[in-house]
Amino acid sequence: MDGLEDISDGSSEEWGDLLENCNDLVQSVSPEGRFLYVNRGWLETLGYTRDEVARLPLFDVVHPECVAHCGEAFAKVMTGGVVDRVEAVFVAKNGEAIAVEGSVNCRFIDGTPVSTRGIFRDIRERKAAEEALQRSELRLKTIMDSVQDGVVVVDAQTHELVDANDVALQMIGAPREQVVGGVCHRFICPFEDGGCPVTDRQEEIDRSERALRTAKGEIVPVIKTVATVRLGDRDYMIESFVNISERKQMEERLRYLSWHDPLTGVYNRRRFEDEMKRVDDAGLQRVALVVCDLDDFKLVNDTRGHEAGDRLLTDTARLLKSCLREGDFAARIGGDEFAMIVRQGDEGVVESVSRRIGEAVRRYNEKNGAALSLSVGHALLHEGRSRTRDLFKAADADMYRNKLTHKASRNLSPLGGTALGARWG
Repeated sequence: MDGLEDISDGSSEEWGDLLENCNDLVQSVSPEGRFLYVNRGWLETLGYTRDEVARLPLFDVVHPECVAHCGEAFAKVMTGGVVDRVEAVFVAKNGEAIAVEGSVNCRFIDGTPVSTRGIFRDIRERKAAEEALQRSELRLKTIMDSVQDGVVVVDAQTHELVDANDVALQMIGAPREQVVGGVCHRFICPFEDGGCPVTDRQEEIDRSERALRTAKGEIVPVIKTVATVRLGDRDYMIESFVNISERKQMEERLRYLSWHDPLTGVYNRRRFEDEMKRVDDAGLQRVALVVCDLDDFKLVNDTRGHEAGDRLLTDTARLLKSCLREGDFAARIGGDEFAMIVRQGDEGVVESVSRRIGEAVRRYNEKNGAALSLSVGHALLHEGRSRTRDLFKAADADMYRNKLTHKASRNLSPLGGTALGARWG
């Protein structure tokens, strides 16, 4: 073997051929650190000849940064230990650093070490891939930490949260060690547990409204975007999200204002007309419509001022609403006009509403020393009034008839009548 001992140590010729033709790097080293044998793979990888290797000390082919590490492994096997896995860097004849991984043991005769034997594999490609992955992860982390949105990285196969930026941790309200390592559904899209829209349903999530559950269990609305990337040999989901609680609150406020009268808080004309359409679409039959108008409201505004008029409107809305049952509907449909939709409303129900309104007006006037006066009309659905539009016209006409009928008695004390189609005040 050109000055090098055969590592087979008397084994069969086939075994020697196997070691010699192995693509891995096989070597045998004396206790003094001199090479006894290297195979062809070793020579081709490091670029030496056998004669050159015969004159090389072991640590001349070990990178200076690995000498201490390899020396510890060499000493360990020389005292009977086994190194199953060790990484090292060899230096080729041309100066190139060769990253390797392998195992080392020692051959003993009568308890005396005679040679260490090692087999190593060239891992330069793997190390390059690992370094590229580390660079990708570093770039990703830099980007994650620089944006103002919450960002998490999720393993696409296991749904494990593998990283989160500071903004995401603040939104979740938990430290990193309580977030990273858990399943994403614990915090992100909690209502999707067991059915990930991206990996299970192949949905594209791009600025979609989703939910985030905080560590305290609070549900926070978010706008979320998901991008799938491949890092190394695994797929990951980069999920970014922004808290839209303020926007949702503003939307709710705008929706409320679009349906409610801003002064009195009851529904407005637009919502009233929408509700009448719902009654028609549902084909409801037992429905009553009650229309109320404040008497002499212009006089109140002219003599006591608009502030007093606004207060009277607000009190009237509160009074009327208190006289309805749960599920009934009250709206301000004009300047001083209100309407109520009474579901399951027959004559008996309307009589009951009538008594409650009359009693409420009486109590109000006694308490406030005022003369709240309401003209009221009503109508019930029947064959001649098959739609709420006809019902409203009938109730409105009934209210105006009663306003004219009682015009001469505006300044009388409350009547407290028992039937609608009356005036209280």
